[in-house]
Amino acid sequence: MSVSPTEAQIERLYNKHAGLVYGRCLRILRNEEEAWDATQDVFASAIRGWGSFEGNSSRLTWLYRIATNHCFNVIRNSSGRRQKLDQRKGERPGAGSGPSAQGQLELLDLVSAVMEDMDEGLARLAVLYYFEDMTQSEIATETGLSVPTVRKRLRAFVDQARRRLSKGFESQILRAIKAGTSP
Repeated sequence: MSVSPTEAQIERLYNKHAGLVYGRCLRILRNEEEAWDATQDVFASAIRGWGSFEGNSSRLTWLYRIATNHCFNVIRNSSGRRQKLDQRKGERPGAGSGPSAQGQLELLDLVSAVMEDMDEGLARLAVLYYFEDMTQSEIATETGLSVPTVRKRLRAFVDQARRRLSKGFESQILRAIKAGTSP
């Protein structure tokens, strides 16, 4: 049987956590409008999945997990990924001017290419650790993994990224850059 929240429960949950969920979405998506849309989608998902909440974590942790997964799915969309990359290029101070700006754009392209086909779990942990500045302990709490498992998987991510960069990955990067600059 499906469990549905009451209107009062939904209102309390939204009033208490909407700002924090929006902040999480904004950090990942880096666009205010998309972050608000994602926030609404997160709460809609939470309402639909109300009965799946097991109580092993706080409602906020549950909402964060839904928000993070939703935002990753938005970014993972192939056309959305290219748009995000183009948008982020324009948002960075000095983008498009001088050699250091060009280096930053190339680095962003490189990181995006490295993570393109990487295991979703590894990529998710890497984003939480390297881009959201979460500690290994915070990631463990968020994902339900142990701290040693988080540490091991982050090490696996770094090893996999290094291998991709050192072994034949150059041709993939060149193809991606060429495809992005061709008329």
